[in-house]
Amino acid sequence: RAAKGGEARACGELQSAGGVFDDEGGGGRVEGRGPVHEGEPVFAREIRRAAADSGLQATRDERFERMLDLYLATRIKKSKLRMDPEDLIPKLPKPKDLRPFPDALTTSWRVPHGFARTIDVHPTGRWLLSGNNAGEVTMWEVPLGRPVYTWKFGDESDDGSEPVTCVKWCPLPDVAFFAATVGRTLYVVTAARFLGQIDVLRKTEALMEKSLEGKPSKTKGIAWTEFQTKSDSENASVDRIEISHNRAVRQIAFHRRGDYIGVVTKDGTGSAVVLHRLSMRQSQVPFSKKSATGVQDIAFHPLRPFFFIATQQHVRVYNLANQELVKKLSSGVKLISRMTVHPSGDHVLVSSLDKRLVWFDLDLSSKPYKTIRNHTLAIRAVAFHPQLPLFADGSDDASAHVFHATVYDDMLKNALIVPVKTLDGYHKPDMSLGVVDLCWHPVYPWLFT
Repeated sequence: RAAKGGEARACGELQSAGGVFDDEGGGGRVEGRGPVHEGEPVFAREIRRAAADSGLQATRDERFERMLDLYLATRIKKSKLRMDPEDLIPKLPKPKDLRPFPDALTTSWRVPHGFARTIDVHPTGRWLLSGNNAGEVTMWEVPLGRPVYTWKFGDESDDGSEPVTCVKWCPLPDVAFFAATVGRTLYVVTAARFLGQIDVLRKTEALMEKSLEGKPSKTKGIAWTEFQTKSDSENASVDRIEISHNRAVRQIAFHRRGDYIGVVTKDGTGSAVVLHRLSMRQSQVPFSKKSATGVQDIAFHPLRPFFFIATQQHVRVYNLANQELVKKLSSGVKLISRMTVHPSGDHVLVSSLDKRLVWFDLDLSSKPYKTIRNHTLAIRAVAFHPQLPLFADGSDDASAHVFHATVYDDMLKNALIVPVKTLDGYHKPDMSLGVVDLCWHPVYPWLFT
């Protein structure tokens, strides 16, 4: 009864407001409001009308469809992706498929006095030079393993001679002279008369005698002070050239033509890079003090007129022809120890005292392409093989690691680096130093450490 009473009152109010129904019976259709069901309460019709006007029906249908999708989605069977973590590791070739490379000790030689600090092999591969901490350089015959001759540098009467910090052969295969550094002096010495080859002796003497034609350089702090000659026949031949500097000489690098020698001088007050030209007896300091601060190593580009300078944390590449800085490489290490350039000239390898080996691709980026952490102590030496796709590094942990590095001519392919052998157990650390230097045979896969 209450519901009927309320309905009567609602109908009276609607009729009094102007009349909404077409007929008196209340049946039929409300104007613009949709069908009207007989006996349906007025508030129900009002709710139906409001829902039709505001689009609540469409919203309700949409929500229903979404809930239905969620309800049915849980019953869809999804296949789980199963992946082996080893599949994510790139497939590397096996070391046995990358031969030849050094894998065992063949022979060992003991230096006459002290311990060896630096070594280098002749471009023909037959002669090896070693410098020790007693100021001596010994030439060895590689096939026989015998010492041929020993040069003593510095004051021979002084038992406390300074050590030989670096020794390098001239890169020309048809001559035989080398450069060695002891203290503040750079020695350029001919060794052709010990080889027993007349043609090599004549070419070496002719190359050394060219230095007599030029006038000595007047560069400050550098003096071409002494020439020693020996008379083998009627004519005198130059046997030794001595170039003194105002700082201790640490590293040297030969140009591929054999006429230029780059020198790193370093002491507590600073460092400098000096370039010497043997045929003209000329010396110059082409880099400013800021560019040569903290220089660790230098190298010539094997093909282009580029010059590499490795400081403590960066490698700078200069164009000597245009006299400009081409590129600056950031190594990300704390202290660089040595540097070597790939025979193609497009890759640079840097070793550091914080146990890291850094590979740079000059065509790729100024950042390291790959950083290798394979030693437990400082890395002292690193070198590329001149012909084979090999490189090696030596560390204070008395081990040398050999890597196979394939460099592609395709610019879209990066270099493939594969570790193939660890050579340890052959060196015993002396004075907390292990492998301090290494070099490759120019033809065969032989490693000298």
